[in-house]
Amino acid sequence: MSIVLLRNMLNQEMKSFGGFLNPIQNTCKLSGIESKIIYSPLKTEYLESFNSGDTFIIVAHGSPETIYHRFDHTLFQRHQILVDTNNLTQLKGMKIIAISCACARTLGPESVSSGDCKVFLGFENAIHFDKKDKTKAVCKYYDRYIRNIYKSVFENVLSKGIIENWTFEKISKVLEWELKKEAARAAQAEKKKSETAYFSREIEETIIAIANVASSIRVFGK
Repeated sequence: MSIVLLRNMLNQEMKSFGGFLNPIQNTCKLSGIESKIIYSPLKTEYLESFNSGDTFIIVAHGSPETIYHRFDHTLFQRHQILVDTNNLTQLKGMKIIAISCACARTLGPESVSSGDCKVFLGFENAIHFDKKDKTKAVCKYYDRYIRNIYKSVFENVLSKGIIENWTFEKISKVLEWELKKEAARAAQAEKKKSETAYFSREIEETIIAIANVASSIRVFGK
């Protein structure tokens, strides 16, 4: 088995979020599993890595049909596409875990049915860090708090899944369970620490947000 970790560099929020890939690589090294991280401004380096491994873990912005090399948040929307439904053949033979918003809606199933990707694990819903009412402001504490839950669970579950050679189906089930469990555990700890801060920061909303993401994990192929 060889693991290729694709960490986005060109979007600051994903660059920071993808930091959990580094300890996963360290775990691989300690376990004698071949691995490497691609972390570059050059899209070609990511594309060239597609033939160099067995299992790929991607952390980047996504949409139903696309995983982005760079997501343009401006009105111009001059996105740089890493992979989409128009270039599925480059995914042939790959096993992909995509930590990318909504990529399991179209890209996931089509990558297997039309692109000969072996197996694709992704998320049907957005991996969101906001509140149910999107017009409500999110404080820095809330944002950091919910991101840390995602990162901790992704790191721990994926590391264990790699070491113990889990099936993608098992990885998906454990991810869903652990995300929901950790969201509830962390919220209880926050409430115990300070009920006033717990309610003022609306920490209870993180349980709903994370459960929504966890329930949307999908696996295509075997």
